[in-house]
Amino acid sequence: MGWILAAVLVLEVAIIDIQAARGTTSHFNVGTVLDGVLFSVMGSSIAILWLASIGVLLALFRQRFEDTAWGWWLRMGMLITVLGSAAGGLMVRPTSTQLEKLQSHQPVSVVGAHTVGAPDGGPGVSGLGWSTEHGDLRIPHFFGLHGIQILPFVGWLMLRRRRYAIDGRDASIAAAAGIGYIGFVAILTWQALRGISIVSLDGLTMTALVIWTAVSAGIFFLLPGNPDHAKDAFTRSTI
Repeated sequence: MGWILAAVLVLEVAIIDIQAARGTTSHFNVGTVLDGVLFSVMGSSIAILWLASIGVLLALFRQRFEDTAWGWWLRMGMLITVLGSAAGGLMVRPTSTQLEKLQSHQPVSVVGAHTVGAPDGGPGVSGLGWSTEHGDLRIPHFFGLHGIQILPFVGWLMLRRRRYAIDGRDASIAAAAGIGYIGFVAILTWQALRGISIVSLDGLTMTALVIWTAVSAGIFFLLPGNPDHAKDAFTRSTI
């Protein structure tokens, strides 16, 4: 699986570099036959990458870890990465404008977009480019894709001194954190698909975030173990 992941990622970066050197874009670009072929190769490679990632996830679930909690931080992180990678497929769907042109047999140079509700390339968050006026699917894709880095890093911080290994709850905390993270990515995806910008949350999104926070906290406090110790661990982990 490691060799497959490495080979696919080298190919992906090579195509991105080639297109950049040609002065054009790599993603969604079907303007010429060459552009279309390169984008198709990227799409096929990403599909292989995703299947290989599932293989790594299955290996993690089969693997026995001396530190049970650490194993669950890795498993949940990889699960989120697999789901986040799959969410990237939402960006390759033709927009309504592109679909109309395709149905009327008009030529198109771009198929797919990461902005919802407007063409790509509008005002964005400094340094990130995420749309400040419309929905942007890169946001949930980013947080989902990098779950394999974010969750294990949080787990490492919590376990490095074993201050949170309370009454055998550390593995449960890892699983609960993963479930909460999945919920957060789901809300970001739902928000983006409705065309809502990350910097101007609407009432529905705010309500969803409040419910998510309450449910996540509830799951944490309902985990097996001493409630007082759980509360202390939760307080320290959020400082």
